[in-house]
Amino acid sequence: MTAVPSGPKSPREKLHALDGLRGLAASWVVLHHMATNALLPQVPLLMHGWMLVETFFVLSGFVICYQYGSRLASPGQIASFMQRRFARIWPLHAAILFAMILPRLVVLALHGPASSQLFEPDSTHSLASWFASLALIQSLGLDQHAVWNGPAWSISVEFYTYLIFAAVVFFARERLRSVAVVLAVVAGAMLLLPMPTPEHLLICIFCFFVGVLAFDAYSRFKPRAVRIQSNLPFSIAQSVLALLILELIYFGENPPLLFGLINMFLIISIAQQRGIIGRMLDLRIFQLLGAWSLGIYLLHIPVLNILWRIGPHIPVSFLKFDPAHWTVIDSAAFLATVVVLAALSYRWLEVPARRALAPRVKPQPAAVEVEKRPTLRMEHDAG
Repeated sequence: MTAVPSGPKSPREKLHALDGLRGLAASWVVLHHMATNALLPQVPLLMHGWMLVETFFVLSGFVICYQYGSRLASPGQIASFMQRRFARIWPLHAAILFAMILPRLVVLALHGPASSQLFEPDSTHSLASWFASLALIQSLGLDQHAVWNGPAWSISVEFYTYLIFAAVVFFARERLRSVAVVLAVVAGAMLLLPMPTPEHLLICIFCFFVGVLAFDAYSRFKPRAVRIQSNLPFSIAQSVLALLILELIYFGENPPLLFGLINMFLIISIAQQRGIIGRMLDLRIFQLLGAWSLGIYLLHIPVLNILWRIGPHIPVSFLKFDPAHWTVIDSAAFLATVVVLAALSYRWLEVPARRALAPRVKPQPAAVEVEKRPTLRMEHDAG
């Protein structure tokens, strides 16, 4: 038997430290894009910050398996699962896409097709790529260039990796661990081949199923971890793993694929909610960043582009958002704007849309006997 354990016994246990890790990773990606645009010092720890997207994928595999590893037993449950994942990531993504295309449609209406990139096939802002992005398929092929909102490539590949996970659980629940190993190995091997591949999708599959294996290891280690009274072993392990991760980021992930594997062990340790890093990520600031992480991640590039455009027209002498003369005040204002907009979008768009689009739970008739064992309905907010 090689089934991955279904999850912790407590149906309401929430792994707060992992929410904090998601917030930290999203914030790091923002700093990475600031550095690549010469708005921050171009130091290796920031220039290679794209690697934190792999942390997202490993974390997602862990949390999705935590929540749904024993719940996808019928086509209806799979449909409900995919509907919930769609409701989680698509509404904000779609809202951003509509906000981005609206001014281009106005220009098209006023000046005609000759002045618009919408009908240029190779444009990163073509109408075809807009519809592909809306359908979350923009990153599934061999063409890996970013279109419209660049960071959204990751939610594109992650959404369809959810479907792969659901199919694996449905058809091979008792062999989930073995299948996860095979998928991770095959995806990793294909990434190393000297030939064109759907790189973004393969990175996601590799890291996601490494996350599934991380949850398997976490479930098996948890009973032993509970018996360890001191937090010192967790602090030491987390510190060593964090230093390894920082070293890999500094050198740009060399050798390839190792970053996802080191993240696996760090997430297993942090999920115990003990140790210096686990406790740090439980702080209020990281919990808020975790809740707003999708908005922080998806909004920061559109916000930066808008600030660059309107900067010269802002009637404040010390706030111009000029890329050639970017200041510390510009950075602070930009980051504050992203965080505030992410918080507002979470409160007024993400949560209401998630509730509106989530599958309706049918009430059980009173005569039906409810299953005695607790159901695996975790509150942890995945992805």
